[in-house]
Amino acid sequence: MKRQIAIVTRKMITGGVERALILMLREFNPAHVCVDLYLQELGGELFHEIPDWVNVIHMQTINLRNVFFHPILSLKGANIKLKLKQGLPYVEQCRLASKLYLPIWKHYDIAIAYHAPNTVPVFLVIDKINAERKILWLHGDMESNQGLTKDVGYYYCKYDKIFAVAKSIYDSFTKAYPEKKNCTEVFYNYIDLENIINKSNEIIPLHKCVDF
Repeated sequence: MKRQIAIVTRKMITGGVERALILMLREFNPAHVCVDLYLQELGGELFHEIPDWVNVIHMQTINLRNVFFHPILSLKGANIKLKLKQGLPYVEQCRLASKLYLPIWKHYDIAIAYHAPNTVPVFLVIDKINAERKILWLHGDMESNQGLTKDVGYYYCKYDKIFAVAKSIYDSFTKAYPEKKNCTEVFYNYIDLENIINKSNEIIPLHKCVDF
């Protein structure tokens, strides 16, 4: 039976996090895994590069079309939207915004918060997804990404496994949360070597490189 994997991120824009995700998806064997990629927003420059076998799902929030089906969540959502207008710190905005999304009822073997350390997926994977194991994928250090606050630390400690894409990020995380050191590892991003070589061999006209 295929392993069921959920990956949660924001939007497939042109960025290092998104490019790394595309390359990781290409490493998966669709004969062995079924991947649901949950996006906060559809589109983005790299959206068309998502492998065809990946099931892309646009995460749904509480809105006028489903308010009657989720009356309690709708009341809570109205209160959250008011709080989001109060100029709160970014990580607190993300925590509150995650509560506006509808629960995901499907059961997974693994759920991954890929866009971390201080974004909506960090909170959503813990609160809204049912999975045997939950993995936090860190793309930034704690000090410069509001990863040292009490609320976000509470969520970090709920993850079963943490991968850091650089040794410096691993050091930053394990220094802040030494109790999670045994379940934290460095996992370097995949590199598209062939694409890098092809780009390096491209001939670019001089007028496109120099502003005369």
